[in-house]
Amino acid sequence: MTDIAAVIRREHARIRRLLGELDDALAEAGLDGPGPAGRLSQSWAVLAALLEAHLDVVEEICFLPLAAVSPAAGQAISQAESDGADLRETLREAELHPPGSREWLLAVRAAADAARSQLSCVDTALAEYARRAAPRDRDTLHQQWIAYSQVRILGD
Repeated sequence: MTDIAAVIRREHARIRRLLGELDDALAEAGLDGPGPAGRLSQSWAVLAALLEAHLDVVEEICFLPLAAVSPAAGQAISQAESDGADLRETLREAELHPPGSREWLLAVRAAADAARSQLSCVDTALAEYARRAAPRDRDTLHQQWIAYSQVRILGD
């Protein structure tokens, strides 16, 4: 039996690692010039795709069960939904600008900030869920996560 909390924590760790790599590339690029747009664009493409997929699955599969375990978890998920909407908006904004441009860099930085906030909120709710949910429910949620992820990947 695999625990959904462990799966999400691993994915959050991967996203945070990629956010750190993006931060390094952003620091190298700066905001006043195009900088090394190739490396930055590649880092961003990988991260943006992962963020989209993560948002889809966590919103579709996890938000309701996580929010239901306690009022505190519900508040955290409410904030995660808001942050997710901000993240989607900044992901779309970044697509409108050439990689490395000032506008693109601003959108990417805003997306990274929204992603960090969203991850933090989900982590808060996930901790509550991990403490309160029955192992069977956690495993069921994990199976739903896998099924949804596979459909999303095969459907793209």
